[in-house]
Amino acid sequence: MADDPAYETKSLVSLVDRMLSLNNSKALFISQHLPTGLSVDSEFHFASELILERSILDAPPTEVRIARFAPSFSLLQQLQKGSAAIDGMSWREFEKFIASLLENDGYVVDLMKGSKDGGVDVIAVKDLGPNGYFKALWQAKKQTTSNKVGISVVRELADTRQEFGASKGIIVTSSYLTKGALERVNRDKYLLGKVDRKDLDA
Repeated sequence: MADDPAYETKSLVSLVDRMLSLNNSKALFISQHLPTGLSVDSEFHFASELILERSILDAPPTEVRIARFAPSFSLLQQLQKGSAAIDGMSWREFEKFIASLLENDGYVVDLMKGSKDGGVDVIAVKDLGPNGYFKALWQAKKQTTSNKVGISVVRELADTRQEFGASKGIIVTSSYLTKGALERVNRDKYLLGKVDRKDLDA
């Protein structure tokens, strides 16, 4: 293609049209050079497709604007609008939301299929450099605030953490933990953790 500028431009236009048709008329294209015969503005915006110079791409405001188009951004915005957004999520959306937050925090995330997962919804691993790898098993419980997570769930997660050889098992719930479940988490605080509704709202 590089030897035929006309073919290169025609192919790019075809690719642009195809991508726009698949993505609600919005697409972000990044290239190290401007294809022959193609002219675009240098201004960064999402009103049309543009190819950005490296200096523009590396600018912090540009990174923020690109982040707004990430798949999880709309979910993050919904959560910021209030606790009702959590209640409106399906159990699978809740699991994906937790996975997205962990990815944004630098974890390598494995989102389980959602059935027969052995009490684990998300496996998250982070390289802590000289301190080695940290592996956490996350179990997401999307339920009403009146339906608390009981001790049996915590016991299952504790067993699964040991089976997987993970550093920590963490319950994240849209509800709360029962007194017994909370006591068990606090007792084994170096192996178990919790993120309950109060933590999410905060």
